Amino acid sequence: MPPQSFLAALSVAMMIAALPMPYGYYQLLRLVAFGVLAWQAVVFLRALKKEALAGACGVLALLYNPFVKVHFERDTWAIINIATAVFIAFIIRLRQKDAI
Repeated sequence: MPPQSFLAALSVAMMIAALPMPYGYYQLLRLVAFGVLAWQAVVFLRALKKEALAGACGVLALLYNPFVKVHFERDTWAIINIATAVFIAFIIRLRQKDAI
């Protein structure tokens, strides 16, 4: 299971991504987000049997995958990044509440 510190750092990085940053920041963010979200999706599916959360993490992992890039306008990505940060904060809260 991804440590909560990974999830918290990713949530903060997503919020920072709403600001104008160098392109390399977004490339690194895609790689990290893909890995952490894919890892969390597998944990939700296999260990915790939470299919809906696994599906949401899986879709986000595919959206951020660094191999086949999904292209949106910068403003659209800013909204997606903030929504992803909120979703990750929800996961952190859920894990604290359920001690998972």
